[in-house]
Amino acid sequence: MHSKTAVIIGAGPAGLTAALRLAQRGYGVTVYEKLPVAGGMMAVGIPEYRLPKEPLFAEIENIERAGVEIRCNQSLGSDFTVNDLLDRDGYNAVILAIGAHKSRKLGIPGEKNVGVVHGTDFLREIGVFNRRLGSGDQRLVPSSQAVVNGKRVAVIGGGNVALDAARTAWRLGAKEVHVIYRRQREAMPAYAEEVKAAVEEGIQFHFLANPVKVLGDSYVTGLVIQRQRLGEFDAGGRRRPIPVDGDEFTLDVDMVIPAIGQTTDTAWMQDTGISATRSSTFVVNEALATTRAGVFAAGDAVSGPATVVEAVAQGMFHLWPVRSIDEGIERLTGVPAGERGPDGAYPPDTVNGRVDRRLHELAEKLEAFGKQPRETVAKDASDDDEEAQQGDKEPTGPTEPPPGEPDLPGDLPEPVASKWQMANS
Repeated sequence: MHSKTAVIIGAGPAGLTAALRLAQRGYGVTVYEKLPVAGGMMAVGIPEYRLPKEPLFAEIENIERAGVEIRCNQSLGSDFTVNDLLDRDGYNAVILAIGAHKSRKLGIPGEKNVGVVHGTDFLREIGVFNRRLGSGDQRLVPSSQAVVNGKRVAVIGGGNVALDAARTAWRLGAKEVHVIYRRQREAMPAYAEEVKAAVEEGIQFHFLANPVKVLGDSYVTGLVIQRQRLGEFDAGGRRRPIPVDGDEFTLDVDMVIPAIGQTTDTAWMQDTGISATRSSTFVVNEALATTRAGVFAAGDAVSGPATVVEAVAQGMFHLWPVRSIDEGIERLTGVPAGERGPDGAYPPDTVNGRVDRRLHELAEKLEAFGKQPRETVAKDASDDDEEAQQGDKEPTGPTEPPPGEPDLPGDLPEPVASKWQMANS
């Protein structure tokens, strides 16, 4: 049994990284995931041709072997609540890593027609289907709206989700794929190499264009697009697109995929004591602690939509500022971080006191080493070389920190995210 337990909501890059780090520190860790597979957008959002899934799922299996329990098909707000986790189940800490998967609406007539499928929903459904298909599970098939074979598809947006959706639709047999973006090509936030590859594959781009209406009584039959011109610079340093009156054209399409941005779903937050900003990101302090005691947040739900690497970085507890580590350790272990006394020293029974003691011991060893005669130092070095060649010798001295003392940040192994970063670079 673990004396301290933590629960992670969301099995994406931030959640899985936080889960592994807590498990390595000896905590009992459970991860709740809404989807039928772990991995978040890495598993079902980023296409296979950009992020191979085999090494990803191998890493997830390694995390489970480290003692992390992952429970899929568990949705926050319907299957459980934050209050349940803290009050009923008795977890010491909750880390919200639920990402930003709620697509922004276009706000134009006809958006509710059959055939309008938002980018994250489209990629998620295809990703889950491919995962089930790869495991031999035939129970799940894509909905009729996600089947694009032979269809004419219009993707709205200029970010990586839009490009992923466009290139995925093309690979699934779409007859035509159009990307509509309201600014110029140079202003697209998507990776330049992705745009270049899409052009080479035959995807058609319409720049300085913005949709104003989805045609069709109940099913999509076309898209009315208004041309744009560039005006003054906006707060982000880009020239603002301005509609050109009377300059419209129609694209005959069967499917529209809006991909103009994502936000965090906060519909479950009522009566939780957790606050969010106007842009639907969680309000947190430097420790990534929310406005409710014992509840932290990390990843896109804090930063807004970002990269896998940035989400992983927020899941790395040991990379937080010193005060953040102090707050996290106090809440998760019950051991006070400690403040300096009148003599400038930390109390010995606190985390900071233990850190200071170990640093002091290290300094004494370095000082003693520097005082040795040159020939003694050379002899010690040669002894080390000899021992290094004898790989079958048992190590001498302690190989683990003393009982009751947490690992220092420097004691942690290389991040599990290394392969994710390589795959996403």
